[in-house]
Amino acid sequence: VEGVEQELLARHAVVATKAFEAARLITDLPSDTRAALEGIPYGPTVVMGILTNETRGMPWDDLYALATPKRAFSMLFNIANVLRPRSAGREPGGSLMVYRSAHAALELFDRSDADVEQSFLESLYAVYPEARGIVQETLLLKMPRMLPYVAPGRAALQPALERHLGRIHLAGDYLGGFYTDTSISTGQEAAREIRTALQGEVAVTSSGPTPLPVSA
Repeated sequence: VEGVEQELLARHAVVATKAFEAARLITDLPSDTRAALEGIPYGPTVVMGILTNETRGMPWDDLYALATPKRAFSMLFNIANVLRPRSAGREPGGSLMVYRSAHAALELFDRSDADVEQSFLESLYAVYPEARGIVQETLLLKMPRMLPYVAPGRAALQPALERHLGRIHLAGDYLGGFYTDTSISTGQEAAREIRTALQGEVAVTSSGPTPLPVSA
């Protein structure tokens, strides 16, 4: 908390991590739930964030995502896209993100960060020549276990993942097959379960049991 390591107590906890990290963090899990969390396969991803310092409109302003086959990266995202329609005028600067995933990313782990960064930038310039000269900052991450994917036998893990865990609530993309949508829906479901549980709990004070307030 505020840069200081502390230990906190909570009546409920939402564990919104990768599956294998949840298995490591949560003690006293049912054996089948732990095995299911440890059994979710994850694939590699190499991702790079790009800050730009343009002072005028760019051809990607109306774009959110673009598939880029046969380039050094496989997808390009315009992170600042959400700001453009809501702005009276085009604000300077921008933020892009590119990545390459799965087996196609494996060979990138054997190359230097500088080499991968340069190849990503050259592909960006090939797709959008207007990007040349406006890249202000980049950040490259190589993540060997980034995205969960569906493999044979995955459906057999689902009952253990959906098991009621009392005051522990799992949330994350690995709980379904729709990535961000699954993360959102499982987080919302965890919040609903906690709210319902808190409405039935009481706190013991010096004056006796008092219903616990339920707030956002």
